[in-house]
Amino acid sequence: MSNYTDTNDFLKKLKIHRADRPSRLATKLMKHRVAHMQEEVDELMQAHNDKDLHGQVDALIDLTYIVMGTANMMGITEEDWHACWNEVHKANMSKETVPDETHKLGVKKPRGWVAPDFSEVIGAE
Repeated sequence: MSNYTDTNDFLKKLKIHRADRPSRLATKLMKHRVAHMQEEVDELMQAHNDKDLHGQVDALIDLTYIVMGTANMMGITEEDWHACWNEVHKANMSKETVPDETHKLGVKKPRGWVAPDFSEVIGAE
């Protein structure tokens, strides 16, 4: 089983609607999903502040679960997810590290950087 399949099984168990093809969620539902993601981000930061490694890992997994569940609800299949992931990874791998104003290393898009293109996977906008 994959993490993606696990979230799909969870949605099926709870009879949460999943779109038949890649599509946007209704605004109210998307706001709910984003609020749920933010709750987990806040829990991650709180666990960090509390020096709670287990809490941090739990928050990261919960956040991933919600993100993948949202993708499932949007009708993005596991194959679509992996294809889109590969596009993002390819774009990220072309980024460069540069010192920022605090002299720490940052990441920037180089000249000519190309954003991920999902049109072949999920269709045109």
